[in-house]
Amino acid sequence: MTKPRVTIGLPVYNGARYLEGALEALLAQDMPDFDLVVSDNASTDATPRILAAFAAKEPRMRVIRQPENVGASRNFAAVLDEARAPYFLWAAHDDVYAPSYLRKTLAALDATPSAVLAVSKIRFVDGEGAELPEWKGFPNLHTVGRNRVERLRQLFVRTGWYAIYGLARPEHFRFAGMDRPAFGYDVHALMRLLLLGDIVRVEEPLFDYRIEQVKKPEAGQAITPAAGMKASYTDLFVALLRIVVESDWAQEEKEAIIKAAICTLASENLIWRARIEAESFGVANRIRPRLFAAQLCWLVGDALPGGTPLRTQLRRMAQVLWELGIPLKKYTD
Repeated sequence: MTKPRVTIGLPVYNGARYLEGALEALLAQDMPDFDLVVSDNASTDATPRILAAFAAKEPRMRVIRQPENVGASRNFAAVLDEARAPYFLWAAHDDVYAPSYLRKTLAALDATPSAVLAVSKIRFVDGEGAELPEWKGFPNLHTVGRNRVERLRQLFVRTGWYAIYGLARPEHFRFAGMDRPAFGYDVHALMRLLLLGDIVRVEEPLFDYRIEQVKKPEAGQAITPAAGMKASYTDLFVALLRIVVESDWAQEEKEAIIKAAICTLASENLIWRARIEAESFGVANRIRPRLFAAQLCWLVGDALPGGTPLRTQLRRMAQVLWELGIPLKKYTD
């Protein structure tokens, strides 16, 4: 068999209800030179039987059976470990890709030197595959043409992150670190990818993302925490900025990104802000923006090693915002 151009990795656990449809869509891609690796995370439903039936008639498909449940993040890593193509796509057992998805995202990635990840527009569907009108128009990430600070700020503008189900080189996904258990580990991975380069979007809805429990788009993606780990949007915010601080970017850019992220949550992303307020103060949307920004400065500074200049600067900013009441304006680049 000729070496494929793309490896598709599908981690699954008890996904029998939608698995056949997802497999059929992936195997129907109009770019035939790919292979499909599925890691079954010790499923107890009909998933093993469905996988065995497909693998028996499809030479491009390989199935890994985990002897015990290893957790979501490690199961994601298991399929990436098996990648043998120059490009890789993570897929979910309940989503559906259009036949042209691989071909068009690969073309977009090849045509955009600054990009490390290619995605398409999204169509959000319910359990029966019908489009959810309240989610129509919710944008997938696209950062081409933005400066580096604004590129990273795009993660803080939203509370829905779906771009991890896109096409990239395996080495870039490995750098992103989806195997590190944490609340929002997929968002952590996107931050690391954005440190490397852009996300380019194909302007067609080639990806159906299934949401069985209908909710409004501004409520955000339901991130699943690792086993035994609390779901904290405060910790997620701090962790994303720690990734920036620990990167090899220039100090001036790190400071600009932290400022942009704090201002964005305080004055623009009211959903994420409300979640942090509820976690930190037990209330939501009752804290003045400057006081909320002061709290974020303190939280981020407190997470940095003692004695670092940035930690000192953030604590000083928090004190100024708190005492002097400097008005907070919407961030612009």
